Amino acid sequence: MEDELFIEDSEKSKRIREYIETIKKEKGLSEKEIINEYKKLKEELDSLITDEETLFEILMRRLGIKEEEKVESIEKEIKDLVPGEYVIIRGKVMSVRVSDKVASLRLYDGTGSIRVVTFDPKKFIDIYEGSVIKIIDGFVRESTYGKEVLLSNKSKIEVLEEVKFERKKLRELKEEENFESIVLVSKIYEPKVVKKLIEKDNEIIEIERTITPIKVVDETDEKMAYFDGNIKEDLVGRTIIIRGRTFLSQKGDLRLSIKSVILIDVEEELNKILSS
Repeated sequence: MEDELFIEDSEKSKRIREYIETIKKEKGLSEKEIINEYKKLKEELDSLITDEETLFEILMRRLGIKEEEKVESIEKEIKDLVPGEYVIIRGKVMSVRVSDKVASLRLYDGTGSIRVVTFDPKKFIDIYEGSVIKIIDGFVRESTYGKEVLLSNKSKIEVLEEVKFERKKLRELKEEENFESIVLVSKIYEPKVVKKLIEKDNEIIEIERTITPIKVVDETDEKMAYFDGNIKEDLVGRTIIIRGRTFLSQKGDLRLSIKSVILIDVEEELNKILSS
């Protein structure tokens, strides 16, 4: 058996053994076949997800193994969350990270903050920094990042207070404000992997995310913008709507952190503006 999965007699090793035994029972696969499927999945996700328990949870869903019946969720404050329970929590979104295969946000409720993660990124598409949301049927667990809330297919998100995005020209933008702008993409740079060190269980671990720098222009100004994730489509020379938040760089110039990129029909958008 793989050493990486079974280190001494830890609680994590016991839970992984439970996953393997469940797959054996439900699908009739051998232990070797299960480990091979695990390795394929890990290689496919290419370091996006490294937590062994999380990988086994994804593997079970892919194999069509249903989640166990759960007890009714209890509404709690973040400071009172305990691993192993299903909960209802509410709070303000401090940050959102969305990629092709996984998405996460950090939620704060006045008593503390916690990472919320989903393997269905579409759940977070309309969730912005500053929104107040309610999460229903989230599962509290321990992971590489510490205590977090995992969302399943049954979990729901209700937006209690939406973030307003004011339509502005680039030259009108000010520091630390939510904005929406119609711009032309003049250049797309190579994506960059941004690494960050965090502390967990008195140890420092490294996490990473991908940022794609782009240069955008309108009739008033030109700005550097940073999209959280990869931009696959060639948008150079295309007109888009961007939504996000402004920030000052270390050099002191105003830059844009982009959450949404929407390709638009310029003539149709112009008609909307003229008719409003």
